[in-house]
Amino acid sequence: MLHCAKCGSVVPEETTVCPKCGYPVNTQESAPAEESRDAEKKYSATPPGYGHHVKLWFPVVLAVLASAALYVGLRLKSDPGGIEIVKRHFVFYDDYSHGAWTRKPCKAAGHDTCFEVTYTIPVQACGPVVFSWQVYPGEDDLMYEGAQPRVDETKYAFYAFLIKDSGTLVPAQALGKPVPQTCQLRF
Repeated sequence: MLHCAKCGSVVPEETTVCPKCGYPVNTQESAPAEESRDAEKKYSATPPGYGHHVKLWFPVVLAVLASAALYVGLRLKSDPGGIEIVKRHFVFYDDYSHGAWTRKPCKAAGHDTCFEVTYTIPVQACGPVVFSWQVYPGEDDLMYEGAQPRVDETKYAFYAFLIKDSGTLVPAQALGKPVPQTCQLRF
């Protein structure tokens, strides 16, 4: 006795199509309809009713999302156009290492690309102090423009300076000294 794999009705042995639903019947099939339907569900990689389309678009969407995440992550991690170049030369000490960085394009004669990089930190008795640089990524070079307001940088341990050619870290002159109680400006 044969059963239709789709609807489960009994099919005469000499027929090749189910008389009830029109589904082709395999004459070699000897399992009951419930078992064959369970076997189909057990080994299917797609939810019932969705067909082969799920298999195709799901990996494509995952690949696109992974590629986008990788691209954004790499762009954020590597910043050859400004802030990272400054951080390679100016190492801010812990008390002043939690400021806000900004970068915007600028124009400089004789350079292909230029960025104006600023770093803002709060300083006791002075308020916010903004350090600024012009950075030239093509030459991996920069020009320090100073701080605003013009604080006397010899009185504060803001940063150590790294000499690129020798790899020497030059500490701040005020390292180990107490922070001035009044704002020390340079004239």
